[in-house]
Amino acid sequence: MSVSASEFRSRRRRFFPDVAILVVTLVAAALLVVASWNLWPAGENVPIAIGAAVMVLIGAGGAWLTLSVLASSWHRRWTWWFIAYPTVVAVAVIASLTGRPTFEQSRSGFEEVAQYLLSEPGRTHLTDLRIGRLDIKYAYATHAGEVYFHDARNGPLARSNPGWVYSPNGSPPGFSRLGMKNIGSNWYRFTNVTVD
Repeated sequence: MSVSASEFRSRRRRFFPDVAILVVTLVAAALLVVASWNLWPAGENVPIAIGAAVMVLIGAGGAWLTLSVLASSWHRRWTWWFIAYPTVVAVAVIASLTGRPTFEQSRSGFEEVAQYLLSEPGRTHLTDLRIGRLDIKYAYATHAGEVYFHDARNGPLARSNPGWVYSPNGSPPGFSRLGMKNIGSNWYRFTNVTVD
């Protein structure tokens, strides 16, 4: 059954699919930015929220593309909403990549926790910390005087447990074997480490 351009316009006035797609896109884009910036949700739920936002954006992109092709073939003209979806997605992706929390933004908070763990006798670990905008699953001091911080946002592999270590006495044991990277001022970054 073929639909004429006038029937499409009258149906479109009742439903407004372009507005619905734009609203869904705006909500998914907002979720992508908020989750990437680690503002909400916390810890291990961040990758789930980012994945959900990306899936919704892909679905909305398919709907946008279909509706754009249909509308442009029937109307033979462009409208404002043809560029709305790609604009919102581009802004959200750029914002999510540039606004992610970093260790450097929270270094002073990490140093406070490290000094606390090293100075408190008997206090060797803390769990579920929020340092700046970073969620830390646990932090612990070793007998050698290092403090390990494990990021609550797990790495890409199932047993990946990235984080940072404060080692005021030089390189931590197993520095080269564990693939740690010196990030300055007695701090090291690691991708996965298990300390006995």
